[in-house]
Amino acid sequence: MLPAQRTGNEVLYAYNTMQLLRVVRRIKPDIIFVEQGEHALSYLQTIFVTKFVSPKSKLAFFSWINWKPKLSFKSKVFLGVTGWLCRKFSDGFIVGNKDAQELLTKKLSKVPNAVIPQLGVAPQDSLIPVEHRGKKILFIGRLMKAKGVFELLEAFLLLQNDFFEWQLHFVGSGPDKKELLKSAQKDDRNKVFFHDTVPHNEIFPIMKSASILVLPSRDTPEWREQFGHVLIEAMACGVAVIGGCGGAIPEVVGDAGIVLRRGDVSELKVSLRSLMSNDKLRKAFVEKGFDRVQALYAHEVIAEQISAFFKKLMS
Repeated sequence: MLPAQRTGNEVLYAYNTMQLLRVVRRIKPDIIFVEQGEHALSYLQTIFVTKFVSPKSKLAFFSWINWKPKLSFKSKVFLGVTGWLCRKFSDGFIVGNKDAQELLTKKLSKVPNAVIPQLGVAPQDSLIPVEHRGKKILFIGRLMKAKGVFELLEAFLLLQNDFFEWQLHFVGSGPDKKELLKSAQKDDRNKVFFHDTVPHNEIFPIMKSASILVLPSRDTPEWREQFGHVLIEAMACGVAVIGGCGGAIPEVVGDAGIVLRRGDVSELKVSLRSLMSNDKLRKAFVEKGFDRVQALYAHEVIAEQISAFFKKLMS
């Protein structure tokens, strides 16, 4: 493993150049795949090193970016130059969603590309039957307004009198957690619970205890949901999902869950009611979700897709 500088900054971090040069010179790889996007300084550094010591190596990158962010003039200049250079010397790319593919093919249309998420998921064995699951609704992720957490809280509270056995659990942290917690505390029925962020290996046990997972994200000028990995994790655990209309969520969920068209409180309330009141409907979505994960998002499927892309890159 090579030491890196400015770690934590996806765009600006970089490797020790001499160490990177020695590694590339020794291995002379057929393909170098950098999972940092078209504007990353580490990718540009890798390109320069590779062209110097292993010019026959193919170069490719990965990107999630599915919107055009607003940038300062300084950022536009820096990212414009690095992006142009990185694209110029790239032999292909992988993106995590279709919108990212559309944006990149406008700038880089003559190289192989594919839509493949970075990470798959392991479909779980011994799933708890729908009728035996806890009456628990989950949100897992950053607690921020763009994720639709306030609409989820309001919709759930409006349903409490009809579904008094159900609970809503928020797992995670974020800039709006305090405000969300304060809003939840105005209701004295104590059916809303908050949990700190947990390590990734603890996510599946939490999932398996729930019946419904909701990720009601919506688009903003500054942000879009790039995938929503928690959705496929839920489907892999036999949990019915409700997804927002934001970013890549509709393409991830497909017909294997409920996809909100507007994402407002009234629509979310109707969607929640339909799943909370109907075991058969939940079971139908659970089965569709599990099949979708096995067909599209299992680790083996992702690995095969990446292998096929690499073969195409070398042809």
